[in-house]
Amino acid sequence: MPIWRAAKRTKAKIRISVIGHFSRFTDFRHLDEFDAVLVEGVERGFFDEPAVKRQADEQQNKLLRGDKSNAFEQAWQLFHGSFDDNQDAVLDALAESVRINFDVITPINLSATISFLKEFGRESQANEALKFYIDNRQEEAQFWNLAAYSLHGRVTDPDVKSAFDHKFNTLRPTPQPEEILKRIGQHSSWNPEDLTLLAGVATDEYFRIFKGPIGEDREIALRGALMFRDISSPDEHMRAVTQRVEGALRLIAAESPMNDKRVRNYGVDMDETNAAAHIDPALESPAQTPAER
Repeated sequence: MPIWRAAKRTKAKIRISVIGHFSRFTDFRHLDEFDAVLVEGVERGFFDEPAVKRQADEQQNKLLRGDKSNAFEQAWQLFHGSFDDNQDAVLDALAESVRINFDVITPINLSATISFLKEFGRESQANEALKFYIDNRQEEAQFWNLAAYSLHGRVTDPDVKSAFDHKFNTLRPTPQPEEILKRIGQHSSWNPEDLTLLAGVATDEYFRIFKGPIGEDREIALRGALMFRDISSPDEHMRAVTQRVEGALRLIAAESPMNDKRVRNYGVDMDETNAAAHIDPALESPAQTPAER
């Protein structure tokens, strides 16, 4: 038998032996990641200490989160589990449980708890508990985006919804203008935040976007950028976007006869080739255009 095959069989026997040993002394059902690290250490004859510590920490965290979830459920059990005259005890326990177990309480359960406290006249405690939750729970931006939850309609408390929206808007990255333009070009829809951001983009920035390496997406971005020309009653932001986008396209047209022909295909009025004459000074930023540099 080749040496490598014998070694492979020996390693398999060691794994079976270790698993069998675990099975005799524990309620062993399957290997999780922590078990796998330990078995590999036995097979090698030494343990990867950082890997063992990492898995041990994860296991400990899971146990702690389980304990906290149980504690929160027990606080609610004071209400669900009896007909005792214990209103103050129930409300105090729920408010305190939010503070202690905030990192395992789901948005839906938070909303129900805050609404419950308010219903029984504990408005101040509800506000304090909600503020503590929002201030202390450390999560990525998407956690605070209630629209991303399949059951987001069950988050009904208005203060919880407002607090989550504010936190999400604070944490989420500001979208880039080219991404907004492409999204508008693809879906023919936008929101007020999109318009506000695009209206603040200078002509030279639109010039950079359309001249940049956006490849096949350029056509989509241009469709989005020029879409507001078709609005029958455009607002101030829409007019500002159209004015600056067309100003950027005139700058591109001025670069060469071929670019002039390309830009005309987008229906841009080229009667005046000096882009500065088409820009409302009240709307334009003080940044220099590429033609001025």
